[in-house]
Amino acid sequence: MSPPAVWVFRAGLIATVTTIMAGIWWLLQGLGLPMSFSPSGIAEWFNSQGSLGPLLLLLLMMLAVVVGPIPSTPVTAATGLPLGCSRECCCRLSRP
Repeated sequence: MSPPAVWVFRAGLIATVTTIMAGIWWLLQGLGLPMSFSPSGIAEWFNSQGSLGPLLLLLLMMLAVVVGPIPSTPVTAATGLPLGCSRECCCRLSRP
């Protein structure tokens, strides 16, 4: 690739990723994602989304990894609340 072609490719890639991330954010906001980012609030929201909850969680995790100001710790903590393991599974894992 010639140098101008490399810069055009990079600019196109940056524009594409930015557009995808903005689209994910607008989708999640349109579906009512809480702005507080508390683990319990996010977990309630995922539970209210039904079968789309895991897909929306995936999109939110992708967004939190790429976009720095979105805190990933509350999102990660909220993941186990609606999609966590059952009591039997946790008890089996805690036994030696």
